[in-house]
Amino acid sequence: MNPFECDSNNNTTFEPSNTNIIIWKESKGRKKNTYVTGWMLEKEELKNYLKEFKQKHGCNGSLKEDEDTHSFKIHFQGDKVNDIIEMIISKGVNSEHITIKGQ
Repeated sequence: MNPFECDSNNNTTFEPSNTNIIIWKESKGRKKNTYVTGWMLEKEELKNYLKEFKQKHGCNGSLKEDEDTHSFKIHFQGDKVNDIIEMIISKGVNSEHITIKGQ
């Protein structure tokens, strides 16, 4: 389910202004890692997107859940910021709701 679509069961709309997907990368020596938080989707849907991205871009990654907040952090190996933004926008998220930290 896309959180930016209207819920037809109770006719309420999701407030996208309350959702902000944050993307950042970290470097340790020559290795780079890219992280995504704030994409409020079900765990199974995030897993499917992660698998699709990994296959398409030939990288490794994982999905981690914060047990306190029940939010998810997606981790990718390598500098994949632009590719991730492209994928998230292709899934129907408006680019205004994506924030890149550290660039």
